[in-house]
Amino acid sequence: MLRSIPLCGVLSATLAGCVTEEDVTEELPTADVVDVKGNAWRKRGPARLAPFAHPRGERALDEERAAENDSLSMTDAELAAKLRPVAYFDGDEYELVATDEELLARYRLLASTARMGGDPQAPISPGPRPTGWLPTIFGDDDRLPLGYNVHYYPSSAVGVSESSLYPPHFGIGSDQCTITMIGPSTAISAAHCFYEPGVGWDATKSWAFGVTSWLTHETNWSIDVTQAYPTYTGCYWVTVPGAWTTLQRQHNWNDVFWDFAVIEFSNSQAPTCNLFPCHSVGWYGWWTASDDQIARSNVRVNGYPLEIPTDYSRVYAWPTQFTQGDYPGSAFTNTADNFLIFNHLDITFANSGSALAQELFASGDRYATGIIVAEYPHVNMARRIDATVRSFILQYSAL
Repeated sequence: MLRSIPLCGVLSATLAGCVTEEDVTEELPTADVVDVKGNAWRKRGPARLAPFAHPRGERALDEERAAENDSLSMTDAELAAKLRPVAYFDGDEYELVATDEELLARYRLLASTARMGGDPQAPISPGPRPTGWLPTIFGDDDRLPLGYNVHYYPSSAVGVSESSLYPPHFGIGSDQCTITMIGPSTAISAAHCFYEPGVGWDATKSWAFGVTSWLTHETNWSIDVTQAYPTYTGCYWVTVPGAWTTLQRQHNWNDVFWDFAVIEFSNSQAPTCNLFPCHSVGWYGWWTASDDQIARSNVRVNGYPLEIPTDYSRVYAWPTQFTQGDYPGSAFTNTADNFLIFNHLDITFANSGSALAQELFASGDRYATGIIVAEYPHVNMARRIDATVRSFILQYSAL
């Protein structure tokens, strides 16, 4: 096993600057999968699945739990355990084959040398041109339904994922969340969209982009769904921090630190289906933004919320993509630990996983600087894309 040496924390300074020494290296099990990044994975066996539930949305943090502010500093063994990834594909769970030293060395190298993010990209071959929870709403509900605009970039880069008994019947008795493409075959979302702590994985079976809908008969809730792009069932490899899968309780303030997920659709995270949604939908940029960039840049949230504005409730039914924006970033403040971005953007159930998108470098561009994860009395929050999230994304995706 590895000798435990105190570390300075789990934020960027830890990953970039701390050093670990190996005493004795344990013999590692044989890998079942080796991805393009050189990560070796062993299949644990069938994944434990969470019971079918409805709906899946951002988690509410209560004031008592929020008052807890346990230190995020930990030993190298503790840090390695929390950062050790757990992956899900096609009903099976996978674990990383690596020593604690190897695991932490990879993160530290990325934290100190990796690029800050990636740029947005319009579709390579665009698709066909088609002929409450009220406390999360601040003041007037000023979200807008995007309608057919969800078929076109950049809104097309925002997708819906869900667990349904009968996919692809979006929104009919299903767990649902939003995913955002940030690369040719890579998306980000919230960890709680895919894994329920203490319970197991959500069998997210269907995902699609460019979906819009409305009620055709209000009396029986018949839904007319229009899609610009196909619905896929499965065909993804999702990875979350090990810390998220070992939580003994939910809704703790610091639990949100681990609430992020990377979704890979290409065979670089074999075995998957070798899909590249970007060719049709494009992708957002993503960035490890500075405090100043967050404070001064316009921001918006696009996503597929379950609850829709009252003014539109007699017309639209989920899954229609809604947006709120653009708003000046000066409305944003960071937490003391600097891993959350507080905001007053209106979000509702199933907005979890939506990117907090900011115009960092040019008017109209979209860079994800955070991931919508939770709500708290009088504020909504996003997990900031900091060095920890950035290193995790780069290590376990095709980016």
